[in-house]
Amino acid sequence: MKKLALILLALCICGAAGAVTLFKYKAPAYYMDQVIDVINNPSASAGDVERAFECLDKVRAYVKDRELIVQRSDELAEASEKKGHIQSRELQLKLIRRIISEEPGNWNARELLIKSLAERGDLAGLASEAAELDKLIRDRDEDWNYCVRTAQLFTVASSVPWFESEAYLSLNKSPASFIEKTAVYTQAVQKTGDLKQELVAMLGADAALKKVPPATLVSAAEIAAEEVLSASDQIQRAEKFNQRMENDENFRKAVTFALEGNVALANKKYPDARAKYRSALSIMPLFPDARKQAAETDFQEGVFLLAAESSQNEARRLLNGAYESLGELVDEADAYGPQFPFVDRDRFSGEAWCLKAAVISAMRASYSQNNRKIKALEKEFRESLDEALKLNPNSRLAKDMLDRYTKEGF
Repeated sequence: MKKLALILLALCICGAAGAVTLFKYKAPAYYMDQVIDVINNPSASAGDVERAFECLDKVRAYVKDRELIVQRSDELAEASEKKGHIQSRELQLKLIRRIISEEPGNWNARELLIKSLAERGDLAGLASEAAELDKLIRDRDEDWNYCVRTAQLFTVASSVPWFESEAYLSLNKSPASFIEKTAVYTQAVQKTGDLKQELVAMLGADAALKKVPPATLVSAAEIAAEEVLSASDQIQRAEKFNQRMENDENFRKAVTFALEGNVALANKKYPDARAKYRSALSIMPLFPDARKQAAETDFQEGVFLLAAESSQNEARRLLNGAYESLGELVDEADAYGPQFPFVDRDRFSGEAWCLKAAVISAMRASYSQNNRKIKALEKEFRESLDEALKLNPNSRLAKDMLDRYTKEGF
């Protein structure tokens, strides 16, 4: 009897163990089917999406090979975004980070993480990822190190366009931010070049290394780096700007005054803006950026006075001053390009010609219908508009003025 009881107990234990083993075998497939159902369901709710990511996380606990999880997470996030579930990428990021924390060498997961951070412009996240990758370098493990540096190249190169964008947007908002972001941009470009050179050197020693990381990661890194390093003119101008800011006190003062003028102009504080630009030009009389912005200040205030039907003489004085300044600036545009980086030379010249056309249009509005100057002004208006569109074809203001001129005349 005692033996029978022991046999029955052993059978129960074996049965339970078998059931657990069977569950472990079937559970991943079951949870993955739940995920696929949500991917294919056009009316899946936000709750369905969240539960699907939970299913993927459960699969992660059962399997060692996470490549299919990474693939399904991207399919789920993409399908969910199309259905309007904007939280899906955030849920995917959490899952991908868990996978990477357990499996640092899952390069497909890292590629997805970097891509997601870059698409969102998460500069803090990209910086953190680049620093984390730096810690993964191993002695005498070239296969591993080549993967690390490839991922790091993708990370750093993906941050560069965002530094450029932030610097450009700071031109009219914050002098300190513009100066800081321009310096950081140059550092990121330099790091991109250094990483690319290191990878080239590694391939020179062993060409087979290129086949070690996923092909998609290699391609993404190469494309991102090429886009950054191909902007050679902009890179050189940013480097020159940073060097002059560090070594030329007069240049630093003039730039600071001009940037402060931009902030004042953006806030329609015309006297303050004019004073700042004059201060900049007293130090650097040929500072093209400050000259154009000073003319912009006179134009904006002149138009404001005309519209308010007050101080018409002052309005005409301001517009005439802007007209004369811009005439000199556009004539010298080939010799003196913009000093601020991230401002394309042709676009800068196109904007100057466009501003001149706008000034002429405002001057026309201040004249009586029979004024003898109108015919000469119309010819100059058309010439200025033609130059503006030739140099900067995407100028919305120039297009609007041309459209209005075509429909209504001068």
